[in-house]
Amino acid sequence: MNAAPATLRLARHEVRRFDHAVLVRAEAGTLWLTVDGEPDDIVLEAGDSRAFDGHAPVLATPLGGEALFSVVPATQAGLSWTARWRRAAGGSLRGALA
Repeated sequence: MNAAPATLRLARHEVRRFDHAVLVRAEAGTLWLTVDGEPDDIVLEAGDSRAFDGHAPVLATPLGGEALFSVVPATQAGLSWTARWRRAAGGSLRGALA
């Protein structure tokens, strides 16, 4: 059974941390995501999404102002372990690469 995504709003300078596998979708504004220990950051514009496998914490903050985004645990989003891994490794799905 899939859970409804949680919709979150971050104001300028706010930070949200995720310590588990999640699927993040930017709904409005621009979202900057950093995965602990990885050299490259990810920027999501409205409509873009990215899956994270939970191997390291993910920090989210808006760029330039407020951002609205939805989050659902990756396992509840119907993503298998291999699908989450492929997306995190740079799969070809829309919004997977910043």
